[in-house]
Amino acid sequence: MKILTPTKWLLLIPAMFAAFVLTAVACGGSDGGDGSDEGYVKAVCKAANKFEAALDDAEEDAEETMEDPDNVAKALEEVMKLMSKPFSDFADAMDDANPPADVKDTHDQMVTAIKSMAKQLEDGDLAALEEQSDALEDFEPSQSIKDRLSAVAADTSECKDSDFFSD
Repeated sequence: MKILTPTKWLLLIPAMFAAFVLTAVACGGSDGGDGSDEGYVKAVCKAANKFEAALDDAEEDAEETMEDPDNVAKALEEVMKLMSKPFSDFADAMDDANPPADVKDTHDQMVTAIKSMAKQLEDGDLAALEEQSDALEDFEPSQSIKDRLSAVAADTSECKDSDFFSD
């Protein structure tokens, strides 16, 4: 297993979240939406807000875990397990989502990728996690879809505190 320094590990988590921000239109939310752009965007923003808050909480716990540098490998495994829960919950929320028809294929690919990342975190498989994180760039919907859903997000109250649909 490739070992990152505690600082690099903590930087990796926001980078993974940034990857989700860049591919926001491929994600879903906990109430599923109704298959419309509006329902889907609302669900995405609700899920993104919960995911970001859960990651913040997990990062705080991770910082405490990483304070003991005597056993970095064990601490890193514990940190990865802490991070697996937000990813797992986000994957479940996405799995319940009901995307518009033209987003469905990308959405389904993202659900699979997020589930895989949650499992890799739980298993402590950092190398596979880094490869999966790099592969997230492949889930890029068309510019017209991004523009359309971003316009809906601008008028959706659940998205006001989120930059999930902004470039």
